[in-house]
Amino acid sequence: MGTPPGAGETHGCPFRHYDERHLSALMTQLQVKSDDREEILSRVRAKHFQLACVKHFQVTHQGSESMSNLRMTDVGNHPNAWTEASLAYHKNLSGGSENNANAENVEIQQQQQQQQQQQK
Repeated sequence: MGTPPGAGETHGCPFRHYDERHLSALMTQLQVKSDDREEILSRVRAKHFQLACVKHFQVTHQGSESMSNLRMTDVGNHPNAWTEASLAYHKNLSGGSENNANAENVEIQQQQQQQQQQQK
């Protein structure tokens, strides 16, 4: 999570590199409830970026904590782990359908593009 993204760059953790206003706007756009949004922002203010990321995952993936086959250990540590857990979550919900998992992958890519646009 080292160097913050520069102009035109799209890497880095949004919980670490976004200012509070942009992060809050992004979560509003992603329909994160205000109580959850405030809890996530509280973790960001305390510089617990990984915990903020995990909480964000939990509120955007309802019931993920109870899915025993979902690997949550690295969700807050690396974007690939977050994406893999999200794909597994949605595959679980769809009964293992690869088509639904692919549709979710497209949705995740669209969300990432929105995040990139927010950074500009």
